[in-house]
Amino acid sequence: MAADARRLRLGCGGSFTHNRTRLSRALGAVEAPVPVTGVTNRIDEATLYGEASVALFPGLIATGGARVTRAALSGTGQDLAEALAPVALARAQVTASRRETSLLPSGSLIATVLPRLSLYARYQQGFRPGGLAIESDFVRRFRNDRVRTIESGIRFGQSGIDPVSVSAGLSHTLWDDIQADFIDGSGLPSTANIGNGRIWSASAAAAWRPVAGLTIDAGLTYNDSRVTEPSQAYALAFARMSQVPNIARFAGRLGLDYSRPLHGDLDLRVYGWARYVGRSRLGIGPVLGEEQGDYLDTALTMRVGRPTLGLTLGVTNLTDGTGNRFALGTPFQIGSGQITPLRPRTLRLGIDAAF
Repeated sequence: MAADARRLRLGCGGSFTHNRTRLSRALGAVEAPVPVTGVTNRIDEATLYGEASVALFPGLIATGGARVTRAALSGTGQDLAEALAPVALARAQVTASRRETSLLPSGSLIATVLPRLSLYARYQQGFRPGGLAIESDFVRRFRNDRVRTIESGIRFGQSGIDPVSVSAGLSHTLWDDIQADFIDGSGLPSTANIGNGRIWSASAAAAWRPVAGLTIDAGLTYNDSRVTEPSQAYALAFARMSQVPNIARFAGRLGLDYSRPLHGDLDLRVYGWARYVGRSRLGIGPVLGEEQGDYLDTALTMRVGRPTLGLTLGVTNLTDGTGNRFALGTPFQIGSGQITPLRPRTLRLGIDAAF
């Protein structure tokens, strides 16, 4: 809804989600596996959000909003070892049931200082719910984590409209109770809160349309992340490696998009991209602390057709690279060096239709 569209705009909404996840495990001979500790997590989330924008002065727009989430979380351990069940129950770690209310404010300022040049500043919060995780023969809680980000930047032009558009930004994030993966004493992956951290990020992007129908775009991101206050259980691990898991220091992208009419409503479009993902670590510990990333991924696609019917020829991973996208294959493999490689060079011929 809107009130005085020239000065004030209002928006609101809501959502409800229900999620139930059950993890059952069994180990042993193929013909007679023995059930081992599992877990069931249930989350119900009801969310209301609202936002208001007002033109304080000509060329200056302020926006403020908030998101309120009421979450009901419950979890239950499954197939607990009889000898350990009383201990786990005594620690109140087998069944968890709680309700949480989270208020996540946001706000921004956008100032148009020249016809195509604007400055902006933004603040926002977010969170992920907690739950239960399996660690060896026990089930234990992990808490929700929360991020707070403040960002400022500059924009010149609009991509797809102006011949040249450029944007650059700097952000600082505080991350509390970071959820991350590790390998437990039985050699299987688990989840825990590893402490508090911070991330400094700088990014830049540009798009250029040198001739009609051709757009070239590029982007670059630099992240400096650190776990500044590791939890006591993981203090030693982060004394050697302080980078926040799964955040690459460098990432970049280069793309092109070319289109032209052929005959009548028949069009030709060629688009492609090359993307570099820098090094990061999947989690913590001797297994999940292995490096991943440092690869180049590419794709090129050509489409000939009408808006309702077209023939497409595409190629992905043009260089047939074998970069490490994810530093874990299976926890049951002996030794290190596990990777999840890029999909091999793939050629695809397809037909698309719209009705």
